[in-house]
Order: sequence, then structure tokens, then C-alpha cells
Amino acid sequence: MSASGNESIIRIKEGKTYPFRITGITELPDGTEQFVLSDPNRVKHLLEKKWYTLYNFEVGQLIICRIDKINCSGKIYIEPLHPYYKLGKEYDFAVKRIPESDKNDNRRLVVFEDIFGNETMLSLVLFSGEIQPGKAVRLKVTRIRNGKVFLSEPEFDIENSGLKIGEEYAFSISDFIDDPGNRSFFIITAGNGSKFKLRSKYYEKYGLEKGQVINCRLIRKRKELFFEPRHPVYAINKRYDFEIIEEKVLPHFPDLVKKAYILRHDYGKNIILPEEKVDKRFLRNNKIACVIKDIQKARLFLNCRK
Repeated sequence: MSASGNESIIRIKEGKTYPFRITGITELPDGTEQFVLSDPNRVKHLLEKKWYTLYNFEVGQLIICRIDKINCSGKIYIEPLHPYYKLGKEYDFAVKRIPESDKNDNRRLVVFEDIFGNETMLSLVLFSGEIQPGKAVRLKVTRIRNGKVFLSEPEFDIENSGLKIGEEYAFSISDFIDDPGNRSFFIITAGNGSKFKLRSKYYEKYGLEKGQVINCRLIRKRKELFFEPRHPVYAINKRYDFEIIEEKVLPHFPDLVKKAYILRHDYGKNIILPEEKVDKRFLRNNKIACVIKDIQKARLFLNCRK
């Protein structure tokens, strides 16, 4: 259900927080229980109940949720604010255990425990000093998803590195950490010995390898700081022809549809480009000529109107 014609529609933006009303609980065909939430536009959303048992949510309650992501097809992913932890803040986390493994294996893990007893794992090799069960370690919360907190190792402090947003720096890929939960990453090392993380999943088609020297630009996106490797093919502010592989009609929040082109991208996910963002003068031979406005996490941001 969407807002009536007499009410203005609030534009929901990624990274912002909004009040959601829990209007009920429903069970999906696969047996999972879902909270039914109503956003400020009275559009309904589902939130899997099992992840938030310790949040003590009740039907009728008004909760604040962060818009974690809005994908290219308009689907909205929401995350209720954690009752204790805040993104970007540091907290003491107790070491719960260190699983046995080969001492020379860089995949050795240390298991931390949050305030609710949930486990979060990090790579032991990244910690300096003594790490032992029962000891508390100060760590930054970098992400919260499905009620679970994700942490950053203390070795990788971009915020206080002295590096400037928007500038490009040379790094050598000094290691690869095959971390659990699809959080694998490269360790990149600057000339002064400073080390940082580079999530590997975004750059699987870049052919990055240990020992390689790469140039990375420092980017700030809302509260997140990350390095973006120079693209192997595309450059910002350059114009390229992109092949149209499909034309689709996609849902568009809150209750509309829009036409879109699906563009081929051999070095990342195919690009979904709304038709209204295309100047038809740049359409020719089943291709669209677009300027690269930005590149973030291997995603291309295009300008196809001038």
C-alpha cells in the first residue's frame, strides 16, 4: 500500500534511517516467519524474524531502520538499528576462542563474542600482541546485517592514515586472506609499510594477484572509507560504447515501473540503466555511448545524457 494522492511521498534514500511500523507477522511458503513493516509511505516490507529475536520487537512497535541498500532494480534492503552497537564506533569485544589449526596458516581465526553472544570471526594473523580467550579487544563496528555485527581489525585504520580522499596511491598486494562469510580480502601495503584491506569479491575479474603493484583511489561513501583499484579497462571522465544486451521493465519504488536497458560489463555485474537517464542521440547500433562518472567497488556510474 502506498501513500494516497493527498499525501506527499517521502523519497527513501540509501544510507538514511526512517521509522517503520511493525504491522504484523506472516509466514512464507518456505516456513520462515517475517515481520511485516510499513515504511513512511505505507509501503510494506518483510523482515525475517529469526535474526532479531533478542531485539524484542513486538507488533505495533515503531522501529528505526537504516536503508542498507537499494539495488539497481529498486529493491530495498533494510536493517533495524542495533539496540547497542552503532556503525563506525569502537567497542570492547571478548575473545571467545581460537580454533586449533596450523600455526603457519594465515587462515587461522579468532572468534569474538558480541553483547548478545553472537560470534564474529576475524583472521588471527592480522593482530599484533597477545590474543587469548577471555581477553577484550577494542574493535570498530564496520557493518551490521541481519542483527550481526561485522568488525574491523585494529591494524587497518584508514581514518587516521593521513591519506586524502580522492587521491590515488600505489600499493603492493602483500597477502590474501580467505576469510569466512564471503569477507575474503587482499592485504595491500603502502610504501611506508602501512597495511589496508581490499575486499576481493568486487574485483574477481580484475586478475589481482599477490605480489602485484596496483594504484588505488581512496573513497568515502557516507561513513565508509575504502580503496578503489584503478580499473583495468575504463577511466573516469572517458566516453565508451556499451552494448545493450536486454531491455526490461523494472519495479520502481514505491509503486511505479520504469523501462531500463541492461548493458554488458565484462569486468563486473551487468549495468542496469533507466531509460530516462539516456539521451537517445547516444544510441546507435544497439550500443549506448556513456561517460564514466565514477567507479566504486567495480561498479560503473555512467552519464549517458551529454
